[in-house]
Amino acid sequence: MSDERWFKDRQTTVTVGLTDGRTLVGTLGRFRPGDADLVLTLRSRGAAGLVATQHQRLAAEHIAYVAVHRGGILPASGAFGEIYFYAHSVNAREEKTTLADILVETGALAPDGGMRTLVPDGIEKCLAGHTDLGRVVAVCSR
Repeated sequence: MSDERWFKDRQTTVTVGLTDGRTLVGTLGRFRPGDADLVLTLRSRGAAGLVATQHQRLAAEHIAYVAVHRGGILPASGAFGEIYFYAHSVNAREEKTTLADILVETGALAPDGGMRTLVPDGIEKCLAGHTDLGRVVAVCSR
């Protein structure tokens, strides 16, 4: 999956989950899954109340996921329009189906509601708004 992704509003808000469990919220103008680095635009407010903009370059090997916010704004319930999961580069994209459905379809999870592993359970709790992806990644990577 090496197609370049341009966002309709030129800049869209994303949450980037890092492999150390931290998350960064910023904006992207385009996203190319195969790039070695991701340049995220971050905004912060200084002590004087002035807004400062900085660009932070993130190496792909330190990125766990990129979650594109629906409508380009901060999600109220943790809902995202697209989520790209990284290994060494993007290797999966969740679209209009839950991760649990994919795991059942591939046989990795019993469809009868048996015990779930940390990842599907964490994703479901994230989508329900009980936690965030950064915490799920931190717990599952221990």
